[in-house]
Amino acid sequence: MHRKYLLLRFFKWIFVLPLLGIIIYNTLSCKSTQPIPDHPSRDERIPWNEEYFIRFSKALKFKTISYSSSDLSPEYSEVPFKDFNNFLEESFPLIYKTVDVVKIGDYSRIYKWSPKKPSSRKPIMFMAHIDVVPPGDLKHWKYPPFSGKITNDEIWGRGALDDKHCLMGILEAVEYAIKQKIEPTRDIYFTFGIDEEIGGDMGAGRVAKYMAKHGINLELLVDEGFAMINGTHAYLNRPVAVVGISEKGILNLDLEIKAPGGHASIPPPSTAIGRMSRAIVALEDNPMPMSISGLNKELLRKLAPELSWPYRVLLSNLKLSSYFLKYILSKSPFLNAFFRTTLATTLISGGNARNVLPTYASARINMRIAPQDTTEMVYQHVNSVVQSVDPDITVQCQKRVEPNSFKDPNNNVFLNFSKVIRSIYPDVPVIPGVFVATTDTNHFLELTDYVYRFTPITLTLDSMNTIHNFNERIPKQSYMNIINFYFQLIIQMG
Repeated sequence: MHRKYLLLRFFKWIFVLPLLGIIIYNTLSCKSTQPIPDHPSRDERIPWNEEYFIRFSKALKFKTISYSSSDLSPEYSEVPFKDFNNFLEESFPLIYKTVDVVKIGDYSRIYKWSPKKPSSRKPIMFMAHIDVVPPGDLKHWKYPPFSGKITNDEIWGRGALDDKHCLMGILEAVEYAIKQKIEPTRDIYFTFGIDEEIGGDMGAGRVAKYMAKHGINLELLVDEGFAMINGTHAYLNRPVAVVGISEKGILNLDLEIKAPGGHASIPPPSTAIGRMSRAIVALEDNPMPMSISGLNKELLRKLAPELSWPYRVLLSNLKLSSYFLKYILSKSPFLNAFFRTTLATTLISGGNARNVLPTYASARINMRIAPQDTTEMVYQHVNSVVQSVDPDITVQCQKRVEPNSFKDPNNNVFLNFSKVIRSIYPDVPVIPGVFVATTDTNHFLELTDYVYRFTPITLTLDSMNTIHNFNERIPKQSYMNIINFYFQLIIQMG
């Protein structure tokens, strides 16, 4: 018996020791690949100026609200879009004197800033959008959403984080560069969508068609994307700059069920609303599988050397730790969204009176499709789950957009873009990833191989949650960092 015990221990250590060796080797050989910025982080910065905050405050006062056709409000007006363009022309006189401005449609503009000598380098383009979502119930706002309230440290208002901060930051940087007699070394385009929040067809869509018609191909397109978030999880104890080099797809589904009506005093075991509710719960309980592959794997690989023990060990040994890692990631809604297709029931309706059985119930579902999935795969999954719960519920597709393809991030374009970020935030690692929302960049995918979605500010999860919510606001220092980021893009890449 003693000999068998010794043999078991011997064979156990034969397997355990090599495994430990592999884990230790992978962890120790995991080295940071973060670039050193070409410019010292404090060099060539635009100095703090209260005028920037005053102009930004004025930009937030315009009620440039987008409404979908089905949700069009009687308060909707195109006048704020016209007035906003007039405001830009008054606020940035050097741009409108120096830069070629082409009017597209009623309210879209495409700006072209060119060097005096023609350049053979492919142009780059900066994007943002003018429109904002409705403010919701005004009583939940500390300050009125279109007041542009300036406090000691912050500027408040709808659009402060989505996306007038980037729009005004781009223009401030270009205006300052022109004032300093800085000239681009290639064509730099910038354009601002007018309906990004509802798909972008009238704004960015028309601009993209104009550029395609005129044969304009870009080396790089930069648009809104992830901010650098603090506090997403215990192992992310510092900001990380995740650049969205790809974008999730969209699948909008409508679930519907019809049922006999009648008096509420004689109900069936489950009403149409109850049956629909069970289907929604079943979908939430049966999500699409999480995947650590492709771009998601690259994200974790580049993040690993920036973390401390024990998370560095986990991310350095993905073949061994993937199961446990998926469990950890799934516990954070923010991180979960990176690695799987998500589902959100955003609207539900049914019934018309308290004492009448509903003859109809419906639900609108918004899904964001991860790169490892296709819209057809997800549709089949949803339909299968729903039919297993209640075969009388129909599933209809209203919109589908496949996830974006992307170029390998190990290239000079991503390297140079990373250097720009680190010239403003020298201690922040820059990681390629999948942007979980959608942007106007979808209209420009045929014009460039490199689309980077990134917002150059640091936020907490609490402040990020004010986007499309109440009390949206931006710290003054964050806004200055946006201006300086685009200024560095002009200097280093333009």
